[in-house]
Order: sequence, then structure tokens, then C-alpha cells
Amino acid sequence: MTNIYFVERKDGLIHGSQACPNPPIDDNLRSREVAAEIHGGSPDDWQGRMVEVEPLPGQYIESIAADGKGGYVVNQKPVPPPPPPSIKEQLAATDAGMIRTIEDILTALVVKKLILKTDIPQAVLDKIAVREALRSQLK
Repeated sequence: MTNIYFVERKDGLIHGSQACPNPPIDDNLRSREVAAEIHGGSPDDWQGRMVEVEPLPGQYIESIAADGKGGYVVNQKPVPPPPPPSIKEQLAATDAGMIRTIEDILTALVVKKLILKTDIPQAVLDKIAVREALRSQLK
């Protein structure tokens, strides 16, 4: 069970809700002030409430409404799937494999004498040498 805390105006309007283990029902002046600022009236028009809710698996609590009979209706909705990775994230995920592929292609081109090592910038050769040395330590 989850405790959901919110403030309710005397006419049944509900402002805000949050899951919390120790709801501030006895000391909720700030919550009542915020509700009064947003919805009107005075903080004394609002009262702290708490309901226990059994969250449904894979769902989140979207809203709480008075049911008109002295109780509350809790609306739960499915948790939306995470957004797909951006193009930048998808590219970044392939970087390590591409680096190794490029190293292998450069090595093959040099071995086949299609390019000379002197055709490759020294900074690139240095980076490849560092990576080769590190890979040799893995074996």
C-alpha cells in the first residue's frame, strides 16, 4: 500500500497529490497556502487528506478525485514506455565497434600496401598504438 497525501477544499476540489510515507496532515499550512493561491480562498478552506492506495503493477497514480460519497477515486494509468534513444545516442552506442573496425581496416590497407603508414597522420598512429598495447594486456 502507498499513502497518498493531498489537500482538499471544502467543496471537494483536490489540489496536488504525492506519495509519501509520513504525510504532513497535522502540519500542512504550506500545502494549504499553495492550494489557496492557485485555486482561491484561504488556507483555512483547505484540509490535508491521505488515502491508502494499492498501486497497480506498471501503473502510476494520475489523479485523485472525490467520489461524492465521502470517499475518493484514484485514477491510475500505465507507465509510458521510455522514449526511444535519440539518433545521437544510437550513434554513440556504435562508436566502440566502429573504432575497432576502422583500426582493422587501416591495418589491412597497410598490410596490403594499399597505403603507407606515412600516409596516416602520426596522431592517429599513436592512438592506434596505445589501443593495441592496451588490447595486448587483455590476453
